[in-house]
Amino acid sequence: MLNIKKISTLFLIFVLASAALLISGCTDKTDINEGTGNGQPGSEAVSIDDIADINWQWSALIGDEDINLPSISDPQRYTITFSKDGTYGIKADCNNGGGEYALEGDRLTIEPGFATLVYCGPESLDTQYLSLLHNVTGLSMEDGKLVLSFEEDGKKMIFVREGPSSADGSILGIEWQWTEIKEVSGDAVNRTVVPKPENYNIVFQEDERYSIKADCNVGNGEYTIKNNNLTVSAPALTRAYCGPESMDTLYLSMLSNVTAFSLENEQLVLSLGDSGNEMIFDRGVANKQ
Repeated sequence: MLNIKKISTLFLIFVLASAALLISGCTDKTDINEGTGNGQPGSEAVSIDDIADINWQWSALIGDEDINLPSISDPQRYTITFSKDGTYGIKADCNNGGGEYALEGDRLTIEPGFATLVYCGPESLDTQYLSLLHNVTGLSMEDGKLVLSFEEDGKKMIFVREGPSSADGSILGIEWQWTEIKEVSGDAVNRTVVPKPENYNIVFQEDERYSIKADCNVGNGEYTIKNNNLTVSAPALTRAYCGPESMDTLYLSMLSNVTAFSLENEQLVLSLGDSGNEMIFDRGVANKQ
């Protein structure tokens, strides 16, 4: 009788242990499937290498009951670029900025950082864009597009790839001719045309140096690019007097205050700090040096 009780007890222990193992196995399987592209049809697992050093342009917002934008009319004005060091750069219409982000699996957090605070006009989406970015909780890749998602079911920001912001040479090796000045004063925007743009150019070279022509003077210097942020050092320059009508002094002074760049309709736009002022450049000829 004692042996039968022992056998019954051992059998019961075996059954309980087997059930525990089955439950554990099911739980592990669920964990493995989480965090691989949000489980959306057509979505792909995302790594930092898939999204870094690419200028992503905001092309649509879907699933938002208040602001449903099936397409953005000017996606090149709303961009984000992620760097592998955990920082990002953004363009929000006429404003530029940046900050830090965290990516863990398919979970993405975009921390509020610094940004210029220029008024971009009543039609601008800059405020909505920044607010949306800072509430993003996840990401995935769908058909080559970057999809940023939210806690709300179905709400997504869709981004399309423009190309590497600094590595693809999008502004390098080109003679950029200074054609226009945009100045912001309150709600007013003033534009000044540069009379002789061929007299004021700049060429950014791959070795992080640039060559420059400032009317009757020529020289070269160094620059740095990170995301869409740009710094232009003071050049080593000839010092001839170019006459009372020359804009050489203004040209050099404005370049020294440049903080960011963007490409808009094949024009190079250099932003000057948080003033909202911009230098506009048209494409000249390819650099042959």
